[in-house]
Amino acid sequence: MARPPRWRAMLEASVAEACLAVRLYNDPAEARSFEGFVVHMHMAWLYLLHAEFTRDGIDFRHRDPQRPTRLWRIDGEVKTWELKLCVAQRWPHDDAVRQNLDFFIRLRNKFEHRHASADATLAVAVAGYAHAHLVN
Repeated sequence: MARPPRWRAMLEASVAEACLAVRLYNDPAEARSFEGFVVHMHMAWLYLLHAEFTRDGIDFRHRDPQRPTRLWRIDGEVKTWELKLCVAQRWPHDDAVRQNLDFFIRLRNKFEHRHASADATLAVAVAGYAHAHLVN
């Protein structure tokens, strides 16, 4: 039997992250469930787009601008495109999916730079966006 394509493992990791995000979102006992949902959906979308780019042969690694044949590395690992750049590549024109992803990228950045968890009113206010984020 042939080995599965490389992108398949990336796709499975994306699905696992999305499932974890939904479990966190639906757990009322979890203190930071909405924050966890946003972070893990961010990772799910990143893994999904990296899988798509790998499947389609798109190189999503950052290169050194001074030496284009050399890849940028961080702690020994090749630096790949962040979600915002992946979204811009995948949806170059304004699109509902892109708008939703851009909203959640900004929201995740807010969570990343705050020391406290998100308050419950924020989760209620953006519940419709969260549903679209998952369904897209």
